[in-house]
Amino acid sequence: MTPKHSPDSHPVDPKITQLEERLNRLYRAVKQLQQKVNQQASQPQPQTIDVPNTLKFQYIGVGFLLGIGLLTGGYWLVSTPYFRSKIPDFKPLIARVLHQKSPNLNRVSTGTQPLLEAQQPSPSSEWIYNVKNSPDLSYNLDLQAIINLILEQVEVEGLPTTNLSLYLIDVKNQTFAEYRSQIPRFPASITKLFWMVALYDQVNRGQLSADVINYTPECLTDICQLIKKSNNESASRILDGITNTSSIPEEQTESFETWVKKRNSVNQFFQKAGYKNIYISQKNFPIPYLNMENPEHWDQKIRGEDAEPIRNLITAAQTGRLMYEIVTEKAVSKSASQEMLKLLEQNLDPQVWQQEESNPIAGFLGEGLVNTDVRFASKVGWTSSTRFEVAAITSKDEKVSYILTVFGHGFPYASNEQIFPSISRLVYENMTATDN
Repeated sequence: MTPKHSPDSHPVDPKITQLEERLNRLYRAVKQLQQKVNQQASQPQPQTIDVPNTLKFQYIGVGFLLGIGLLTGGYWLVSTPYFRSKIPDFKPLIARVLHQKSPNLNRVSTGTQPLLEAQQPSPSSEWIYNVKNSPDLSYNLDLQAIINLILEQVEVEGLPTTNLSLYLIDVKNQTFAEYRSQIPRFPASITKLFWMVALYDQVNRGQLSADVINYTPECLTDICQLIKKSNNESASRILDGITNTSSIPEEQTESFETWVKKRNSVNQFFQKAGYKNIYISQKNFPIPYLNMENPEHWDQKIRGEDAEPIRNLITAAQTGRLMYEIVTEKAVSKSASQEMLKLLEQNLDPQVWQQEESNPIAGFLGEGLVNTDVRFASKVGWTSSTRFEVAAITSKDEKVSYILTVFGHGFPYASNEQIFPSISRLVYENMTATDN
């Protein structure tokens, strides 16, 4: 598709298509290397991991391939009017291919890993998400042009682009584009999307009763409150349920080390399926039924030192991937994915959402799509220093289907109620534009 706001009078240079194909091959090659590193990182290891020379040579080979691709295609690309109109600045993209998409193969830091990660459960008791590998998506220059339009708009608003992460997936065409999507950020309530999937998985395995995923129109159950209301009390009970832990001191009968290992099982559930370094084992506060405004007892202890606390960390790419797996009915099972997507769906009618003082539409991506004929499903995360959201948007005729993840870190994003609706409208207009 051609971005609506980009000139389309220039024919697509076949050399650009060739370069795009080279980039796709590079992404696949790097993904294979990442999978090898993930396999090593998932095993009990010392603080650092020495990677065999053969793997280092493979990495050098990928770098050589990248250099050849850039040298042969770069000149053609930057010299075409088509490129200048579609991608104002290709350098940041190349930098991300080099820096973010390729892991550090010399040392794997455990600085952001949950406590006691080296204590893996026995193979017979492993709990792993069913989608073991990242989706096979192809990088797309048209989608990257839309990402660049977002960055231009953010800069016009005076917001810091370095605090922004973007991940855009065209579901119909199985393509993607991104900006700083591999940077781990504190996700606020985005963790609840992951806890929902973990809960459905345990029900699917028969480890928890199906009663825990019952849905009622009145939204009185924890699973409904978790997603529809982003309720911290429901989130607390669900996280305790899927990890068999408790925040109540008198209920903590095992050792702290055992408790941490059990709480971290939700991290390993996703990590072993390719969600590298994801950390989602800490609760959202306040939790009224526990009379906790902030973490206490062992919930406080797992955060480590107050000067440098350990916090939940998720990337925009991981969040977009999970939503994609729900939309494509691969998460847990087809029926579970359908039920989860139904929970995530939002009513964009202002007469409905404006009745709620606190809602996930005003100031977020959904507000930018009011009066459009789409199905909209999303999960937001919002604090005084974050404004995050992942959304799945599908036109009623199903000709257009895409997933947009926007992570805005810092007070300038948290306090700006116009930027997310504006970004959402821009992406929608470009994704629904037809080629001339």
